[in-house]
Amino acid sequence: MQDGSGSLTIEGLRALAAKRPFFAYPWACNPGAGFGANHSGLTKSLTMCLQKGIGFRLVALARPEGIAIARGYGDYFLPFCGEVSGWWLPALNRNQLPGQSRLPWVAPLVSALLQATTRPRARYFFFTPPTTIPGFSNPFSAVPFDSLRATVSHLLWQYTPEVAQEVEAVKRELPPLAEPYLATCVRRGDKILEARYAGLEGYMQPIQALQGRFRRLFIAGDDLEAMQALASLFPELECVFLRPAFTAGYNNASFRQQPAAQRRAAMIRFFAQVDLLRESAHFVATHTTNVSYIVSAFRAGRDVTWLD
Repeated sequence: MQDGSGSLTIEGLRALAAKRPFFAYPWACNPGAGFGANHSGLTKSLTMCLQKGIGFRLVALARPEGIAIARGYGDYFLPFCGEVSGWWLPALNRNQLPGQSRLPWVAPLVSALLQATTRPRARYFFFTPPTTIPGFSNPFSAVPFDSLRATVSHLLWQYTPEVAQEVEAVKRELPPLAEPYLATCVRRGDKILEARYAGLEGYMQPIQALQGRFRRLFIAGDDLEAMQALASLFPELECVFLRPAFTAGYNNASFRQQPAAQRRAAMIRFFAQVDLLRESAHFVATHTTNVSYIVSAFRAGRDVTWLD
């Protein structure tokens, strides 16, 4: 990369994350948030910290649940930073505190409480307005945010050896996708509680505009019927997909009730889908799923067409 972000290595990232003062990020502390929201927020927050020249820690989990099986982030990925612990930290370190937008004293009060009770002492939290975090001159201050976030995304997406083997085994359920291919994703399930589903008809124009360049379309998703229906709209393309763990739509409440081994297996299948989206030549994205933001971050927004 010509902007300097390419000089960042995993060793350099670890050294930068160890700096003080530091930001405390609550990965998997809120069981109501799925992997997409957690990871998208992680790369965004970490990139901001790198540009401001401050350190970074993950919050130690009080009780692993949801996407966290035992260690949290370390259940799936190689570590890149240390942890910070505190009695109140997992519960209070949220993106938006109750009343924060209306009552200006809420965030400073909670911040003071957490600073006094965290070890090592954290200075900044997920609810801290970015504009109030001072910046320190460093090599990444002037790097475009999207370029630096793309580098961060690639550095963080390093599976543990065991997870890497399992993800590759799931990907081998498909024939090798050697030539450049098109990819998209369909989100159903409990996403309807946040926003309307992206209608399948909305995929037609952007995919038809691109299909002259590709013979194959990889479809990721959480609803097998919707994925098959989408494939039927493009008879000129060879449409392929992996069977998702949730065949009738992902539901976070149901997912959280599953045994740890079943939740982990579902995550492995999900990672295999994300990998195939990342490896595509062009991605047709939808704002109705955080997966789109994760894949777009890897590409710094390049070779991505948003359908909505």
